[in-house]
Amino acid sequence: MSIASAPFLHLHTRLISQLDSLVPFLSLAHAEVYQLLDASYSMWLPVEVQSTLPDNIGVFQTQIAHAGFLLGYSYIETFVTDVITALYTQHPERLPKDKALRYHDILAIGHYDGLIIKMIERTVARLNSLERKVKHLEIMGLNVAISNELLAAHHIRHTLIHNAGIVNRSLPYHFGWQIGDRITLSVAEVNGFGIAARNFAATLIQCITDNDLTVVDEGAIHQSVVVDIDVDDYIR
Repeated sequence: MSIASAPFLHLHTRLISQLDSLVPFLSLAHAEVYQLLDASYSMWLPVEVQSTLPDNIGVFQTQIAHAGFLLGYSYIETFVTDVITALYTQHPERLPKDKALRYHDILAIGHYDGLIIKMIERTVARLNSLERKVKHLEIMGLNVAISNELLAAHHIRHTLIHNAGIVNRSLPYHFGWQIGDRITLSVAEVNGFGIAARNFAATLIQCITDNDLTVVDEGAIHQSVVVDIDVDDYIR
């Protein structure tokens, strides 16, 4: 394994470990666990909190499924974010040429490596959704179009977080929900999204390898970054 490929393999391994950790969590969505919670532990909570507990097994299972889904989504989005950061760290010459840094930022940083880091941070910060991050990978030359499942996950996550799970617009590649419906994911559906995330991650890592983006001058990794990029392009 080369020094250059190590960050990408580490990120992939981390993601798989995170997704694996959701399996025992999702397995809690069983009647026996719900009955144990209701019979043995609900009294531990203040009276005003007890009323917020799920009052049937269906609600309990949905809560487990949604929590697992949101965790899994955060894992795959963080993975893609960190991959983009690692790509730009190894190949800063690929940074957008049409962006700018202020004089204040440049003077505050004071050295070239720091400017590269700031450029990467600014570029990645603008990618505020999984869909935008995947499209940015395509702009970088990686053929990793977002799958229907992950595109659906993007919209489902937005609906769960920002609209209490009530569908307020048409969802592409949805599972039969109409505007006004409440999204209720099952554990099996969450597992399906997890499989889609694993497949996407494996495809992305393979695509990076196929495009030789793990190949850099290993002797330069521990030296100051010197690349064919005009810092003046970032100054205004």
